[in-house]
Amino acid sequence: MDFESDEHMKAWLLRTAINRCKNLRNSARMRRDTPLDDALANTLSCEFTPRDNEIRERIAKLPERYSSVIFLYYYEEYNIREIASILGKSENTVSSLLQRGRKKLKTELEKEGYIYET
Repeated sequence: MDFESDEHMKAWLLRTAINRCKNLRNSARMRRDTPLDDALANTLSCEFTPRDNEIRERIAKLPERYSSVIFLYYYEEYNIREIASILGKSENTVSSLLQRGRKKLKTELEKEGYIYET
């Protein structure tokens, strides 16, 4: 497969990884197996503060269309144009999903007693 640039290859790899993760998450094997053990979960979250980990958990609980956009924007630091290219959506759609996702996340965090900081 020929790529136009390194960014194109990176976008393709991310999209492929996202799709593979979705396939794995939806597989019968994954549903019947036990989740990651505590040691692995701690290894994955060691570089974040406890508050960061709680927020990441809340993001993960959002519908996938919102969580993937929020993750790509805030954690992978892609801009809206790049996310649109990765997900195969228009920039306006990505912008709307990001805005709605933020609103849902804010609502969920406020339910848990978090004070929203701008």
